[in-house]
Amino acid sequence: MHALTAGMCAAALLAFGVAKAGEGRAPAPPPGFVIVDSDARIPSTRSLTGFEVVDGEHVLIRAGVRDLYMAELSGPCARDARFNPAIAVTAVGPGGVDKFARVTVNGRSCAVLSLAKVERVRAPGRSGPSS
Repeated sequence: MHALTAGMCAAALLAFGVAKAGEGRAPAPPPGFVIVDSDARIPSTRSLTGFEVVDGEHVLIRAGVRDLYMAELSGPCARDARFNPAIAVTAVGPGGVDKFARVTVNGRSCAVLSLAKVERVRAPGRSGPSS
């Protein structure tokens, strides 16, 4: 009986591990970006200063002067944002904007599927500003 119970526990743990393996993985960023933090949060103390539609699923959110966050949106929200000069980002809870936030575009509320802090990748052969 003890061997059967131990075997069932091991099988349950293995199944749980396989199910958890796909969770929490940030999607590959669109070309031109690299992920700095795959499970980011924009603190409520930061101002959201702009946005840019990257592709049909991603919107780049600027917080402050330099910080960039890539939000993967559900549904057609990112595509709709191309035709609307403003979006609304609503935090869910007091901690700030994270993967549980909502984005409203053209009156349609969409879920944020993932939020990652990103940086733009420099094009090969381009050098930065001189020091």
